[in-house]
Amino acid sequence: MKSLAGRRVLLSFITVSFLLILSSAVTRALRPLYFVEVGANTMQLGLIMAVPSMVSLLTRVPVSTLANRLGRWRMMFFSISLSVVTTGLFAFVRDPVLFFPLVGAAALTWAVYSPIAVEFVSSQSTATTRGGTMGLYFTSIAAALFVGPLIASVLTVFFSLRQLFLFSVIFPVTSIAVFLTMTRSSDLDGSESTGDVVEEAPASIGGSLSRILRNRNFVALCI
Repeated sequence: MKSLAGRRVLLSFITVSFLLILSSAVTRALRPLYFVEVGANTMQLGLIMAVPSMVSLLTRVPVSTLANRLGRWRMMFFSISLSVVTTGLFAFVRDPVLFFPLVGAAALTWAVYSPIAVEFVSSQSTATTRGGTMGLYFTSIAAALFVGPLIASVLTVFFSLRQLFLFSVIFPVTSIAVFLTMTRSSDLDGSESTGDVVEEAPASIGGSLSRILRNRNFVALCI
C-alpha cells in the first residue's frame, strides 16, 4: 500500500468483502435444513448442494475475462447487488425446484467477486507488502466464515429460517453502501490498476461469452 489514501481504499474494500461473505456464511450451514423444510427430497437436496460447485467451475474463467472488458467495479457492483436479491428471495421460495436457479445465482455472486477481489488487493500492495496485504484480505474472509455460523446460532433462537434469510439481507445492503462510498471517493482515481474506467467501446456481453465458449482450451478445462 503506497499511501494513506490507498490504505483507506483497501480497508474499505476488505470491509466490503467481509460483509459479502458474512451474508452467505450466516445462512449457509442452515440451507439444507431450510431446503428440506420447504419440501426438497433427498435427491433434490443433493443436486441443489452440488449447484454452487458447478457454477463456480463454469463461470470463473469467462467472468474474469468479462471483468477485464467491462470494468472491474461494474462487475463487483453487479455481484454485490445479486447477493442482495438472492439472499432476500430465499425467504419467499415455496417450491424446492426454484432453489436450483436461486442457489446458482447466489453462487455466481462469489464466482464474479472473488477473482476480481484477489487481483485488486494484489494491485494495492508492493512486492514487499503483498504477503501481509493478501493475508489481511484472506483473514477477513476466514473471520466472516467463523462469525457467520455464530450469528446464525443466536438468531435461530429468535427467528424462523425464512426470517433469518430476510435478516441476512442487511449484510450485503451494508456492503453496497460501503462500496458506493468507496467508488465515489477520488482516492480510487489514483489507485494503481483499478480498472475503473474502460476507454474502449462498450463490449457486448453476448459476443464476449460466445467467443469465450468457442475457445477449445476453455471448454476442455470445464470438462
